[in-house]
This record gives sequence, structure tokens and C-alpha cells, in this order.
Amino acid sequence: MSEKKNYWTQAIGTQDAVVQFGGIGLKKDVTSSYKIVALDGRHYYSMDQDGPRQGYTTLVSPGVTQIQSGEDIDKDKISIFVNALTGHIDILAENGDINMVGNNINIKANENMTIEATNNLDIEGKNVNIRGKCKTHISASTLLKLESQSVVNFQAKFIVGLSIATENTTNYLNYGD
Repeated sequence: MSEKKNYWTQAIGTQDAVVQFGGIGLKKDVTSSYKIVALDGRHYYSMDQDGPRQGYTTLVSPGVTQIQSGEDIDKDKISIFVNALTGHIDILAENGDINMVGNNINIKANENMTIEATNNLDIEGKNVNIRGKCKTHISASTLLKLESQSVVNFQAKFIVGLSIATENTTNYLNYGD
């Protein structure tokens, strides 16, 4: 791709920042409809209109980016709303953690949900409920431990159990996954 050129670029600037209309990106591959660049060139906001980032809005902060809202609305209203009409939403902390804190946190998948951890996955609460409307499958490749300091209660119309203490046996209770 040839280098972008715009002979009509307008810029308003001081020693602290510049505002550009129709500016060309650093790699000369995109035209920005509107761009603000701070004294530290790594600190900018850009609305790109063509090239490989057509329609992109980019906010880059070498420090912290803060978003605060909701001071003047009722507590039962939504203060921040993020909606991707098509495509995905990715949240990535390359060298840190992602922390969500709230009175209640509700996560809902309209289809499927996967939670995966490379090491440990801990679920802790005063009361923990896991319900499968059709089926619940819990398995472990080495050790499955069910432990209580009080009572373990199994309730079912029919309970099937088998202890296989030796290797190379046939599981006669295989009813599927």
C-alpha cells in the first residue's frame, strides 16, 4: 500500500498537545478524521477513517485510563453500557489481573459458557449451588474429593455406586457421559 497523503490536514497545537483534522498515522497507512496527541506522543485519541483501521476509534494511555460515570442517576439505572453490535468483546490484562467488584455480579450466556484456568479454579461462598436442568457431570482425571465437616446428603430416586479398587476392570455402570 502506498503512503497516505492529505493536503488538507488542519492542525491546532501548542507545546502541550495537537488536535488534527485529517491527519496521517505514524505508519502513513491511515487517515484520521480527528486525532488528539498529547505532549507524550504515546498518549493519543484517534478516529480513523480509512486504511487497515477504517472505522476504528483508538484511545492510548501510557499511564492509567479512568472512566467514571453515574453520579447523577438513580442507583437502579445503568451507568456504563458497552455493546458490540457484531463481533466479540475482549478484555485482556497482559501482565496483571482482572478484578470485578460489585454488590452482585451476574453473568449470563445466551448459549454456552466456558470457564478455564491453567492452574486452580476456586469457587467459594457462604452457600454454593450448582444446578443442571438436564444433567450435571463432575469428573476428575486423578482424584475427586467430596468432603464435609458435617453431613453429606445424597438424594435420588435411584442411586448406583461401584467401587473399583483394582485396575483393568470393566465399568458395568457406564450410562454415557
